[in-house]
Amino acid sequence: MRRVQWVEAVGFVVSVLVVLAYLVGRRSADEQKRRFVSQSSQSHGFNAQALVRFTFLINTDIASMTLFSFFKNDIIRRYGTGTVVMDKVSEASFRHEKVAGNLKALLNPSLPCIAGLRWERLVELVEDRANWSAPSCRLFVVGDEFCAEDAEKVAEWATFWQFPSSSRLRNPAFRKIDNLPLTVRFDIWEAFQEFRGGSREAAENFLPTPSSKRSLLFNAIFTVEMSGSRQECVEVLNGLNSSLLSQTSSFVHISNAWAKEDRLDSPGFVNAANYTNILHNSVFTLSPVGHHPECFRMYEAMDAGSIPIIALDETYQKKDCKDGLYPMIQEGAPFPFLRTWDELPSFLEKWVKARPSEIDELQKRITDWYEKYMRARTLEFDTRLIAEFGSLENTGSHH
Repeated sequence: MRRVQWVEAVGFVVSVLVVLAYLVGRRSADEQKRRFVSQSSQSHGFNAQALVRFTFLINTDIASMTLFSFFKNDIIRRYGTGTVVMDKVSEASFRHEKVAGNLKALLNPSLPCIAGLRWERLVELVEDRANWSAPSCRLFVVGDEFCAEDAEKVAEWATFWQFPSSSRLRNPAFRKIDNLPLTVRFDIWEAFQEFRGGSREAAENFLPTPSSKRSLLFNAIFTVEMSGSRQECVEVLNGLNSSLLSQTSSFVHISNAWAKEDRLDSPGFVNAANYTNILHNSVFTLSPVGHHPECFRMYEAMDAGSIPIIALDETYQKKDCKDGLYPMIQEGAPFPFLRTWDELPSFLEKWVKARPSEIDELQKRITDWYEKYMRARTLEFDTRLIAEFGSLENTGSHH
């Protein structure tokens, strides 16, 4: 009994320390934001209260709107400096015969614009640039998860891109382009907000349950068709030691094929509410490589306080988008990286035997790093927009 009381006391102290560390980290992030605003006002001639406001123009010909989640789920306001504000979201078809007319009708020449297009659409329009380009508009290229060679034809036009790779980091055409993270899918972020209390403020101030208090050791929710790595992960899951499984609880839902609707409430998929609940109650989230190593699941797990497990296996090494997690690794991502999925059983056994404080410390390293990483990427975005649009005479930024 005395040992149980001691363990509970240690758990309580660890929880208090996690809360205090979170509050200190938030205060530090706010101070970083204030410093940047001050520096921007000096280097770009802005008043500290000035804003660069822009319109985000979505190509409705794109089947998956989740590719635009960076703009649709409030990332800029949540992690940004406050010097950049998305004024509105407009939608238009960018089919070849409609491009020029739609841009002229939707773009306010006095308001900066970011247009989101799939790289294939840009390749089709490569000979018709004069018809649709606008001096106050910048391109955000999406959907290039295979790092296609043809996509390089439009690299010189782009300001923002998705899906990095080490080869492109060495390519001069891509060095001027800022990579934007996938982030949490916007429809999942809506489910997160509901789970965390229903309001934006409640969602942003939410403290994730410590790993030591979570009911599921891990979850595995993915489609197996996308890569050999996922098939290998499933084989390892099927062979997990029964004694390990008897000590813990987990949630495994493997689908054979991806839903074209790209929504978790598609038939045969876990719906958004259940998916949200599972992530917030899982210590670990298995994240095998798909078409590209970077995936929404990683961000959704971290946002929910679940620790993503990633295998830098043969599939990862041989992908066209080789070293797709290079930016994260360079910035010290503290993920559990396995060499192959064969290492998963021993990894899980290790953490089943670990002290509660150890697993909570790993969780804290992940959530702290995630907050820092998202603020850094959004800081780069804000800085780039100030550099791109700050010199325009009528940006809508002076009030």
